[in-house]
Order: sequence, then C-alpha cells, then structure tokens
Amino acid sequence: MTFQAFIDESYTEGSTYVLGGYIASEETWAKFSEDWRKLLPKSVAGKDGQFRFKMREMAAYGRMARVPEFYAIIEKYDLFSVSCKIDVTDVERAKERISVDNLRIYWGYTDNPYSLSFRCLMDMFHTNRPLLNSFFPPGQKIDFIFDERKEKKKILAMWDDYLRDRPSEVREYYGAHPRFEDDRDFIQLQAADFWVWWVRKWYDAGTPEKLEKQEFDGWKAIKTPKGMAISFSEDQIAEFFVTYLRSNLLGRTVYDAKYSPPPKIPEVEIEIVPWSVFWQRFLNRLLVWFSRQIRN
Repeated sequence: MTFQAFIDESYTEGSTYVLGGYIASEETWAKFSEDWRKLLPKSVAGKDGQFRFKMREMAAYGRMARVPEFYAIIEKYDLFSVSCKIDVTDVERAKERISVDNLRIYWGYTDNPYSLSFRCLMDMFHTNRPLLNSFFPPGQKIDFIFDERKEKKKILAMWDDYLRDRPSEVREYYGAHPRFEDDRDFIQLQAADFWVWWVRKWYDAGTPEKLEKQEFDGWKAIKTPKGMAISFSEDQIAEFFVTYLRSNLLGRTVYDAKYSPPPKIPEVEIEIVPWSVFWQRFLNRLLVWFSRQIRN
C-alpha cells in the first residue's frame, strides 16, 4: 500500500510561514478526490473557467459558508494532518543574535522561508516517525507531493545527497523523490491549501490551541482530529545556529547576544550549509519536545 502526503504553503509576508497538508493511502485519496471534485462548483472559478478550491478565494468572494462542506470530506476520509510553522521574524531575530569573532556568516538556504520550512518539515516528520506507528504501519514509506514552487530545481538537485547523509534508521521512512505538481491536476493539494490557510490564520491570531481541536470560525471538527503539528520558536532556531557553528568552528567563540556580548567586526565568511548531517543531531535534541505536539 502506498501512502501519500500532499503539501502546500501559506504565509503572512514577513511573519508566519506554514508548510503542511494531509496524508492518506493512495486508495483513500482516490475516493476523496471523487467526492471533492463533485463539490468544486461551490468554490471559485478561475479565468480558464475551471473550478478550484482556494481558501484565500473562498474568503475573498464570500464563500466561507460553503467551506464546512469541503471539510466534511476531509473528516469523512479521516485524513492525517501535518504542519510545520516558522515565523520569519523569529528567524531574522535569531540570526541577529548570533555572531562569531572575526567572521561574517552567510546564511544560505535559511534566508528562504520555503526552503527552511521544507527542511524542517521533512526532517522532523521522518525523525519522529516511530511516534506515529499507531497511525501508519511501522516501516511504511510515505511519498511527498508539493504544490509547484520555483525552489523545486534546487531541492531535487540536492535530494540524493540529503538522503545519503540521513541516518539509516530514518532514511528507511522516506518514500520516492519529492514531486511538485499543479493543484488543478492533483486536487488533493487543494485540501492541503485548506489546512495551511487555517493553521496560518490561527498562529497569526495568537490562537494556536485551535489547531489541536480544529475550531474554525463558527464551527469545528466533529471527529477527534489526528495529526502532527511542528513549530520552532526564536530560541530554538538560535540554538540550532549556535550549535551548528560551534561544531564546525572549533577554536572560535560563537556568541548569542541574548546570553553573551557581541564579537569583533567580521572579516571572513562562513556558510550555513544546506542538508548538513549536523541537522539530525540537533533534531534529536528536540525529539521529546515535539512528541508533545502529536495529537491522538
């Protein structure tokens, strides 16, 4: 049996950035798609006349009263939700806190919220897979399908190197190479659009507790939701940067301005390398904390 995760993104410029969606078996997704497609005339038609569910458009065109019908299909097929949230402001503040004597830091892929969120989601989900054995068969691989993004060429180009550096006990959970598809052809991505829009909205409103109970505007989930929610705070991001730099710059002092004074004027550069095996060691330190985010 093949399991698939369909993932989309939603963000508030300069603030909340969420990557997430739903997971189910390929057979379940096929049945889901039939029901979802029947409801699409209740969504918004694009310039090509084709109906496509987009939460942003449902909100903008006064179609919010129809949204619960779409969610009812998600509940009907008992989809497993997953989300990863970072705050761009937290990332930038964390970077501003970190410095090294006589060194200028080049932050690389972490400057791109999508690339950073992608890495966070893939690492944290697969590292925590043993905690999800009650939802997915042990050892079950899951294929990840993302909405089309310009970053896909870089991600796919480095994917084999990324997997090679993953611990064998984690690597076994990864499915096929990630795919990037159009949500008009793969309408399962429209369900992902639904989920990340609400997750971002809850975080923006300062009510992340609604994510667990899935309390929407004027209505809520009927069934007990199941899923995994991942988020990083400024301090956790800063801790990662500090730990990474200290492990790669032996003999140099790495400063976090929250706890120590700033260094001298930078003279040379160091790059935060994407897909580093170091990330796994840092994630292991967060494993216990994130296990609390997994909902029954």
